[in-house]
Amino acid sequence: MNVAHPAVNVGALIGHTALHNNHMDRLDRAASGDEVAGMRAHNSKKR
Repeated sequence: MNVAHPAVNVGALIGHTALHNNHMDRLDRAASGDEVAGMRAHNSKKR
C-alpha cells in the first residue's frame, strides 16, 4: 500500500430528474430552449 499510492477514482453523475427539477418550473412538459441551455451549461460545469 505504501508503494502503490492508492487513490479514490469517482465519477459522479447528476440525475436526469434532479437536473430538470433545478431548471424547470414544471416537469410535465418539454423543456424550453432557455431551460435546455441552462441544463447544458450546468452539466458542462461539472466536467
